[in-house]
Amino acid sequence: MIGTQWACALTGAMFAGFALLHLFGRFDRARWRSAAFWGVYAVLLMVGPYLPDLLDGSLVLVMVGLAAIGLRPGRIGDEDARRRRDSARRLR
Repeated sequence: MIGTQWACALTGAMFAGFALLHLFGRFDRARWRSAAFWGVYAVLLMVGPYLPDLLDGSLVLVMVGLAAIGLRPGRIGDEDARRRRDSARRLR
């Protein structure tokens, strides 16, 4: 049976993947903030139970600060739309 620790570690790994996607995304102008937010969230989920309470709370405050200064969805798909259009033209 999967315990809570494994579920949190798996979710944290997923959020770490989100952080990497935001970090290497070329269309997102706020990619560093987004990557930091998801990275801190991943750290809290994966190793949060092993960190001191003060550090956990500080990381939560970092997340709040990152969200307060302007966390927003990035522009995704501009280049993909061009590629699809070009591909559709080739297939005609």
